[in-house]
This record gives sequence, C-alpha cells and structure tokens, in this order.
Amino acid sequence: MRFTVAIFSLLAAVAIAAPITTHERTDTAPAMTTTQGDVVPFNSADVNVAQN
Repeated sequence: MRFTVAIFSLLAAVAIAAPITTHERTDTAPAMTTTQGDVVPFNSADVNVAQN
C-alpha cells in the first residue's frame, strides 16, 4: 500500500513539474501580422475595429 502511494505521489510530482507548453518565441513583446503575413510590433493606433 505504501509503495502504491509513493508511486502515485512521484508521478504527481513529475506531472506538476513538467512544462505544459513550449513557446518558439523567446521575446514577450506583443506582435501582430500584416495582411501579407509579416510580423510587426504591436501598435494599437494601427488596429482597425469593424463597426457593426
């Protein structure tokens, strides 16, 4: 019984310590893309909001 609890505790610790996702981008600056697909720095003045 103790062995089973120890195994489950170990598996839980490994699951918690494992990274959830890996990001290819290393910077944290917000970015957006143009209609051509080019990545550009985010500028809120250039954002077009559709009016319904």
